[in-house]
Amino acid sequence: MKTYLRPDEVSAILCCSTRHVRRLCESGRLHAFRIGNGPGGPIRIRRDSVEAFIHAARVEYELENGICDLGDAGDQAEC
Repeated sequence: MKTYLRPDEVSAILCCSTRHVRRLCESGRLHAFRIGNGPGGPIRIRRDSVEAFIHAARVEYELENGICDLGDAGDQAEC
């Protein structure tokens, strides 16, 4: 499994556009870095950054909607 992903690979994981992935990177919500020379170098994103983003988005969604995960019980309750 690859450690560093291109924006198009991340967009496939997140089911969104490459442009959206780039915007997430520019806003700092998804951690990325540039390789090569200058500000126009290719972007790479660590796989664990993508996993952290997905987790944070899920938690944010659950908090906004009053959903709490009770773990292995498989039940959900109001927060």
